[in-house]
Amino acid sequence: MTPPSQQSGPIEVPGEPQPQPAAPQAIGPRLDDLGAQIAFHREQETFHAQRVAFHQAERARHQQMVQELTERQASPPQPAPSRERSWFQPPAASRRIRLAHWVARLIEELPGDQSFTASSLTVLLNPICAAHLPSPIKSHQVSIALRRFVQSGHLRLLRPGTSHREAVYGRQQAR
Repeated sequence: MTPPSQQSGPIEVPGEPQPQPAAPQAIGPRLDDLGAQIAFHREQETFHAQRVAFHQAERARHQQMVQELTERQASPPQPAPSRERSWFQPPAASRRIRLAHWVARLIEELPGDQSFTASSLTVLLNPICAAHLPSPIKSHQVSIALRRFVQSGHLRLLRPGTSHREAVYGRQQAR
C-alpha cells in the first residue's frame, strides 16, 4: 500500500459511499441563467447611475444652502427700525406698574377692525416691557385687563371664551 501523501485522487474510506462524478448539464439553461443575471446587473447599474446623478444634484443643492446660511451667519440682518412707542414709559422705581394702561395703548396701535385675544396681546406686549419687568407678563393678567375694558364699555366681546378656547375681543364701534 502506498502512503497517503503519494496517492492521487480521492481517498477511499472503507464503508463510505464514494462520490459520483457530476453528470454533464445542458448548456442552454446555464446560458439563460447567465443572461438573466447580466440583465439584472445592467438594470442595477442603470439604477445606481441614476441615483448617483440624483445624489450629486442634492449635494450641490446642500452646498449652495450651506454657503447661503454661512453668509447670513457672518452678517446677520439688522433689525428693522421699530416705531418709537411714546406711550411706553417705564415706571419710576417708586411707581406701581399699570398693566391696563400698557394694554390699552397697545390696543390703540392695532388696526381698528382687528380682533385679538389675551395671548396675542401678551405676545406683542412682552418684548416691549421685558427689560422693565422682573418676569414676563402672563396672558391671564392681560385677560383680566381685557375683561375690565369690556365691563367699562371700551371693548366688545366678539366671542366668549370657554375652558378650551380664548375669548376674542374687538374695539368698540363708534356710534
